[in-house]
Amino acid sequence: MNAVKEIMLVAVAGIVFVGVAHSAKDDDLSQAITAKQAIDIAQAAKPGRIYELELEDDDDILAWEVELVSSEDSSEYEILINATSGEVIEIENEDDDDWSLFGSKSQN
Repeated sequence: MNAVKEIMLVAVAGIVFVGVAHSAKDDDLSQAITAKQAIDIAQAAKPGRIYELELEDDDDILAWEVELVSSEDSSEYEILINATSGEVIEIENEDDDDWSLFGSKSQN
């Protein structure tokens, strides 16, 4: 049975948790990893300061989207984590996207 779920999260320790409407089976949310687990997985994949965390339906996969500034290179990253399995689906350097229209950062 499909149901609409409203996920309401709050800001904790400077991290912005975004509330989202999610259309999913009841079992999807009961099987999901927690926000804390998603944060731990993201930090293991790319250490840094997390500034946004969102639970979303990405191509029919329930996923945590974690956005952070890397402590390694100060770049912004978006990390997509499967909310059921905890598997990292994608790590995307957001800074690369910002500069792709203008060439490399070193150009003046």
